[in-house]
Formats: sequence, C-alpha cells, structure tokens
Amino acid sequence: MEKKIIFNLLIVFVNFKMIQSENILAIFQVPTYSHYSFQLPYLKELAARGHKLTIFAPFSSDFGDNPNVAQHVFKDTAKIQKTLIRAMKYKEEKLSLLQIFYYEVELVKKTIPLEIQHPELQKIIENRHNEYHFDLLIVECYLCPWVGLADIYNCPIVYSI
Repeated sequence: MEKKIIFNLLIVFVNFKMIQSENILAIFQVPTYSHYSFQLPYLKELAARGHKLTIFAPFSSDFGDNPNVAQHVFKDTAKIQKTLIRAMKYKEEKLSLLQIFYYEVELVKKTIPLEIQHPELQKIIENRHNEYHFDLLIVECYLCPWVGLADIYNCPIVYSI
C-alpha cells in the first residue's frame, strides 16, 4: 500500500511523518453529535480508500456496507448527552463562557469511566499484543484519556479538534 499523509487543516499532528496506516483506531468521547459529525467526512473518505477503521463514538453512522468499518457505540453516554442538552440552557441562566466551559468539562469527565468500560475497548486494551494492531490512532483533543493507546500500539496519534 502506498504511503500516505493524512492532512486536514483542523487536525493537529503530534507525530508528523509519512505513515502507512492500514488499521486505524478512532475514539471520540464527547457526547454531542456536533463534535462527532465533524469527523465523519474524513472517516468516510478513509474507509472508501480501503483503510480498516475501528471507531468508538457516542453515535453510529452510515458507512454503507463497507466491511472495513467496525463501529462501537458508547451507549451509556447518551444519558450524559441528555443531561448536557438540558444544561445548555445557559442563555437563560446567563452563565459566563468560562462557567459554561467548566460545566461541559465536568459532564464530559463523567463519560470517560463509562467509555473505558466498553467491552470491545477493553478487548483492545487487554489483547494489545495478540489480536489487535493499529497503525494510527485518531482521538478528540478534549480531556483525552486515550493517548496511552498510541504508546501501547507504537503508532502515531492525530488529535482532532
């Protein structure tokens, strides 16, 4: 497979180099669809180009019948999302931007323990030397607990903003 550079103006590269990324692990933890929907165009393009994607996110998406995509939904974070939506009536409460950000961070921090316990994600963490191999890790740059997986799999990491 030819070497490729993954490039997106809104993505920050921590390890910029030529990579051959056949197997990609992508984890998006923020339980708002607007955060996840922003990722979909490039994920769909990667899948269309033949990359194998393992995606963990609070939402599922239509990748058609592409056999290269394995989606795993963080179902328990939907409860957190409902709380977040109710809380976002900040305009009525006249909260400052800093107060809103603090509240959102606290809500997202509640999702992380739920997401780490996802059975498929646990398999990836526990069987890192046997079953799984990833060439690239894509994660959201928002309270990211997943950075260690890049070290475990000895692969570059892309922070998606």
